[in-house]
Amino acid sequence: MTPFAHSLISLVFILAGFAAVFIMLLLRGNPKKRAINRALFRAHKICGYVFAGLFLLMCVSMIQKTAGWRHEFSARVNLHIALSIALFFLLALKISIARVFKKFSDSFFHQGIILFIMAAVLTGLSAGHYALGRAGAGPAAIEASRPEETRDVSADESERALVETKCASCHTLDRVYGAQKTEEEWIAIVKWMIDIHGDPNFISKDEKTVISRFLAGNPGPKTP
Repeated sequence: MTPFAHSLISLVFILAGFAAVFIMLLLRGNPKKRAINRALFRAHKICGYVFAGLFLLMCVSMIQKTAGWRHEFSARVNLHIALSIALFFLLALKISIARVFKKFSDSFFHQGIILFIMAAVLTGLSAGHYALGRAGAGPAAIEASRPEETRDVSADESERALVETKCASCHTLDRVYGAQKTEEEWIAIVKWMIDIHGDPNFISKDEKTVISRFLAGNPGPKTP
């Protein structure tokens, strides 16, 4: 699954959660006898099923992507994983109460609010980070794609722009710039990241060589 597809699913996921919470606020916060109450409750259940189904789909996708990762995760990824685990067990608890332990259903509303807040933070860490990275990579992408004779930057800066265009759209570069690896090791890592991205054309063969050679030189973060 590509980052764009994952972000799109995350958007539907958070919208389904918001709709479920809003309907429950409407039903419990303003309890009136309406002809559409039954329809609203049914819509709430459908949104809840969509929310749970998309969350499980994203969990399976991320487990597949990170299964072969042999390096330490960044702080953002660790927080993402921790929130996902907590959200999974809280969602399982809510479903268990709904299906088996119905005497505890009084806590449903508060659990729903907590689930939605956690889902919003989780979505911001993944889809939000990806969207900001893509938006911020625009100027760098334009600069990196210009013909050599029209660029106002040195070769080192154009290679850095390529790294920031391709890599920063999915994760921060602090740990990348600080890593000590050979060009062959970077080639293997870049290849693995392309596999995670899901789009084999995201980084071309020539770009992979340029990125690996640049990172093997241990450039460090750009100085002001």
